[in-house]
Amino acid sequence: MHDLNGIVLKYLPIADLKWVRDLEAYDGPLLSLFVHPRNNDNYLYYWCDATAEVNRWMVSRVSESNLIRLSNRKIPLSQIIPKGCEDDYVYFVDLDAKREAKHTSLVLLDNIPESYTPAQGVFLSEQVVDKTGIYHVMIERGFSDTNKWRILLKEFDYAYAFLYNVIKLKSQRVRSHPWRGGFSVMHFFKEMLRVIPVEDYPNVDSMKFSSPGYITYKLDADIAARVGNMVYNYISRGEEIDRTNTELKSYISLHKLIDVKSPVDSVWAQHDPALTVYAESLLKAMGIPEYKLFMESQRPFEVARMASSFAKRILELSRLELDRLISFPNTIQPGLD
Repeated sequence: MHDLNGIVLKYLPIADLKWVRDLEAYDGPLLSLFVHPRNNDNYLYYWCDATAEVNRWMVSRVSESNLIRLSNRKIPLSQIIPKGCEDDYVYFVDLDAKREAKHTSLVLLDNIPESYTPAQGVFLSEQVVDKTGIYHVMIERGFSDTNKWRILLKEFDYAYAFLYNVIKLKSQRVRSHPWRGGFSVMHFFKEMLRVIPVEDYPNVDSMKFSSPGYITYKLDADIAARVGNMVYNYISRGEEIDRTNTELKSYISLHKLIDVKSPVDSVWAQHDPALTVYAESLLKAMGIPEYKLFMESQRPFEVARMASSFAKRILELSRLELDRLISFPNTIQPGLD
């Protein structure tokens, strides 16, 4: 165990830290998150050495932005520990088997032994799942254009509302909307938001506008994660999705189907097969869950319009991601379709 070039302390001057969770573990914790109960500062305990009697931990204060990015595997641990911590020093604490401190010291960042620092470029082994009801969108670059803020907040809300209605509400309220006769797309998404229960409504809980920063939502985190996953799916399959959506919209425009108001008009027998093919292709390409049930519960024209409008929401969010303005957590799993 290295001798430390620092100031010996009688005790750790951060009292009453509360354990939140272990971020890395192997036969015991290796990296743990603690929070100060009064000022909500975040502290990481990083295991770095041991003897037969004690384990040595590096304790550093970290920003909420860096913690969110670390937990979502956007930055490696070495970007935070130790050089990215909030202070120009860290604490080292030697704890025995009873978690009692046997030695405590304050060490400047430049005096930390190199062997006590994480390997360069190593990310957390798994993405850390946040507590229920919390979802973060990371801000990678400052937003100088307020219009882009409006796009982000509006399009995320609309995409979330659509998926919530399809997945949680099983499309019951989606079915009732009059897409024929030029019905407004924006009215549709606003109505989808209105039927979400208050506990799952997409509320912005906190924001940090600087770069890097974050937006913290309180909502149904599983549905929000689906939105982020679909952004990444769109980025990887955008050419296919855009081509299918363009063909679908061109077909509707060519045959003036929006102007046909009656759902029992004889014209639908002619166009339903093609609309079904276009809509199913688009839903599958986008990785929309439960698309088969969704197809069965709607008329082909309504499905086609909804799928096309939803694709537009995800396209706008994908542009913000590709421009490196924001970053969504990516929890995408294979087999969505």
